[in-house]
Amino acid sequence: DYDGAEALFRRALEIAPDDTTSLNSLGSMLFSVRKQYAESEALYRRVLELDPMDMMALNNLGRLLEMTGPKDMTEAEALYRRVLDADPRHAAALTNLGYLLYAARKDYDGAEALYRRAIEVAPTDPA
Repeated sequence: DYDGAEALFRRALEIAPDDTTSLNSLGSMLFSVRKQYAESEALYRRVLELDPMDMMALNNLGRLLEMTGPKDMTEAEALYRRVLDADPRHAAALTNLGYLLYAARKDYDGAEALYRRAIEVAPTDPA
């Protein structure tokens, strides 16, 4: 029940407006289910104001920008690289950056190297 989940996330944020878990959760639901990209982006950016190294917000904002943002993927790429600087074994960031390099940069060798690392660190992850 997405309506109920959204209501609960919004209620949680009324009680604790700086709760990064609730901000991330609502942002993820709005991004993937509701396709409310502007609000989702604002929520992820709020998380990063509170915690500049929040891995979930960095990765999800990168993905959102990659899917909806300008043709220049510089910010999305930088977000993925921040995640990987902090955690070189972050499979989702490896995969997402690999896709960006493949699709936007036409850097096929770089993409392949990242995909291979993602498989190495998380062989059962379907991402």
